[in-house]
Amino acid sequence: MFREKKGASAGGAINTLLGDGSRFKGTIECEGTMRIDGKVDGKVLARDSVIVGETGIIKADIMAPNIVIGGKVTGNVTAESKVELLPTAQLYGDIQTPILAIAEGVVFQGNCNMKGKVEPREKVKEEEEEIEVKKIKG
Repeated sequence: MFREKKGASAGGAINTLLGDGSRFKGTIECEGTMRIDGKVDGKVLARDSVIVGETGIIKADIMAPNIVIGGKVTGNVTAESKVELLPTAQLYGDIQTPILAIAEGVVFQGNCNMKGKVEPREKVKEEEEEIEVKKIKG
């Protein structure tokens, strides 16, 4: 289901590939660049880039420094650096990023916040863990 592939359209090596016809449910994390051409239901986190191919169907929040969408995403998208929506992209959710590029033909339904710096996903993850601990302690 996952394999390494050299040469990414986003400018670097793809460390994780979820191919067309594959499905993943839950939280998927990648230390490098991830390309998704299959289906994901849950949460997507990457330290480099997330690329959603034309056949990708995502029902998840996506957090990464750079996000390129060419498929269908239902969920919120948070990028520390840039979000790029390709002509075949469909995004139903909110965007938070300092830089946004939208091609002609994109379907986007949601809100966009481009104010200030977006917190790195590690800090957001730490805050989520703190909230979870507080809930457990009562």
